[in-house]
Amino acid sequence: MSAGAEPARGPSQSALRGGIIAGVALAVLAVVGAAVGIAVAFSRTRSTVIDPSEKARLLAQGISEVMNFLVLGIVGALVGIVVAIGCAVVRSRRRRRSRVDRDDG
Repeated sequence: MSAGAEPARGPSQSALRGGIIAGVALAVLAVVGAAVGIAVAFSRTRSTVIDPSEKARLLAQGISEVMNFLVLGIVGALVGIVVAIGCAVVRSRRRRRSRVDRDDG
């Protein structure tokens, strides 16, 4: 390593917080989106003029949209949390390695 080069740095504490915040925010967004989606799906079927088979189709379509929204939010939340945990593990290992290097030096 040259004299002016800095050692590679691991994930910062802000990256860890960011991953956790993103994960929690996406999970909350998924739940809120599901609640709103279910309300919209049922409101579409309130009309008494619509044919029952059309009501069933609209309700199924709305439930499908809600499920897709939930999956997207949950997967996004899991990715954010896994990234945060990965950052924490890498950071912990680097700290442990630097302590061992200091003790040996």
